[in-house]
Amino acid sequence: MICAKTIRVNELEDMKLGIAIILCKLDKIFPPSFFTIMVHLCVHLPEQVLLGGPVAPRWMFGVECQMGMYKGSVRNPARPDGSIAEAYVVNEAVTFLSKYVSNIETRFTRPDCNWDDPSPNHQFWVFNTQV
Repeated sequence: MICAKTIRVNELEDMKLGIAIILCKLDKIFPPSFFTIMVHLCVHLPEQVLLGGPVAPRWMFGVECQMGMYKGSVRNPARPDGSIAEAYVVNEAVTFLSKYVSNIETRFTRPDCNWDDPSPNHQFWVFNTQV
C-alpha cells in the first residue's frame, strides 16, 4: 500500500489505527528494548504517504548507492568532502565526454545486447565458421 501507484485514503486511515493496535499488542510481548526508533517509525509511515504521496519516488537507495561509490574514492580521511566532490566532478566530466567520443565504445555508444534483426537470413559471426 505504501509503494502503490494509487493511494486510497480510507485504507491509510485504517492502516494508521491498525499499526497503533499492533504496536500495543507487541508491547505486551516484547521488552522495551525492542521498541527502537525504527519500530516507532511505522506509526508515521501512513501519515507521510498522505502528505507526500507514494514512497517509491522518495526512496534514497539510488542516492545512497551513488554516495557509496564516491566514498570509495576518498583519499584523505581527514577531509572526505573534498575527495567526494572531486570524484563527482571527474565522474560527470567523463560521462559528458564519453557521449561525444565516436570511435571508442562507451556505455552510451555500445550496441544493444538483444538486437532484433527483422531479416530472417541473418547469421551470427560465431556460426559462420566451417568445421
